[in-house]
Amino acid sequence: MWVWFAKIIRTFILQEKNKQYVLACRVAGCSDLQIVLGHILPNVLPHLLVYFSTGVASIVLTISSYSFLGFGFATGTPEWGAMFSKAPSYLYGHPLLLVYPGLCIIFTTAGFNLFGEALRDILSPEEA
Repeated sequence: MWVWFAKIIRTFILQEKNKQYVLACRVAGCSDLQIVLGHILPNVLPHLLVYFSTGVASIVLTISSYSFLGFGFATGTPEWGAMFSKAPSYLYGHPLLLVYPGLCIIFTTAGFNLFGEALRDILSPEEA
């Protein structure tokens, strides 16, 4: 998924690069490094953090889904999707084996999403 992240980063940077404040910085004599680190990065970073945290949650769901379907990691690897897949065979003896991996997946993905949103609110409070 690094290509998806690279495209998003490139899109955000190109949008910021074409704004008037970047032209004003160039006219004022700022170097490219000063413009990138001092002006473009602080404006792009909050959005990127949200996309990265959402992407991590998406990766967790994708890996768990592949393991649930049997296309994941090697057999015997402790993985939530594989645990969730094998849990129905133990449903009558240990019904919580079906609940725990599902809750772990839900809490992890929701946690990454909420973490990214909170970081965005902290880093750019004027948009909230």
